[in-house]
Amino acid sequence: MFQFYRLLYSSVLCLAAFAVTVAASSAEENQVKKIAQPRFTLYVDLGKAQDSSENFIVDLADHSVKLLEKNIQELSRVLGFELQHNVVLRFMSPQEFHKQTGAPEWTNAMYYNGEIIVPLDPKDQAKIKGLSTALRHELVHAFTADLSGSRCPAWLDEGLAQLLEGRTNPTLSSELRYLLKSGGPLPLNDLEAGFMTLDERMVPAAYAQSLFVARNLVQKKGFTAMRNYLKALSRGISAEQAFSLAFEIEQKDFERGLHVELARWSNSEAVLY
Repeated sequence: MFQFYRLLYSSVLCLAAFAVTVAASSAEENQVKKIAQPRFTLYVDLGKAQDSSENFIVDLADHSVKLLEKNIQELSRVLGFELQHNVVLRFMSPQEFHKQTGAPEWTNAMYYNGEIIVPLDPKDQAKIKGLSTALRHELVHAFTADLSGSRCPAWLDEGLAQLLEGRTNPTLSSELRYLLKSGGPLPLNDLEAGFMTLDERMVPAAYAQSLFVARNLVQKKGFTAMRNYLKALSRGISAEQAFSLAFEIEQKDFERGLHVELARWSNSEAVLY
């Protein structure tokens, strides 16, 4: 969902090698392109801005397809799980994105209602360099939703997404240290339902702490235990019981130890990575 290095993309996608259908919105005369593949479907709301060159359009579409395939394969290997549904990726204007999702202004992409939705700024073509990171982050949410039956707590969902992005924003360390020194770590239960209701000033720290927690669990218990936890949630097992079954520790005891490790980390010179 949220990424500090969120990058926006172009407004038009088209590729002759794929089946493309075009529909018009009678209300706003917006043109929507659909690119269908066996494992994903890409929709692009073109809006009224159609000033991209044809070569750039083709290159971007080809790049998006390759990124999706590559990341799906890599995440399947890491998590030991194949996605059970077709991945829907939807690009739309920033205005339409916030209108349809109701997301706060700081949200630049999200996994919402089973779809990866990314707002596009057609004038900011240089941002294409971050497409791989953005797609990978949101794909992790698709995997955790499938694995957990959409019951993965937000602190783990966002922590795993950052962990598996492949790079970490350098500001995370300072945000987490400020949180720990000013008021202490956030209770995991307070981060279970998502970060959208948090004070905007707390959002970076919430993501930083989530990354620390996810990395801590993976380092200690591994991805097999993580997968078992998410699958237990999908079977309707309570979060507390699923945690103790998969990680062999009560969540309250894990969190107590986590606070000690966070305090030790905050007094060191270590960085989140």
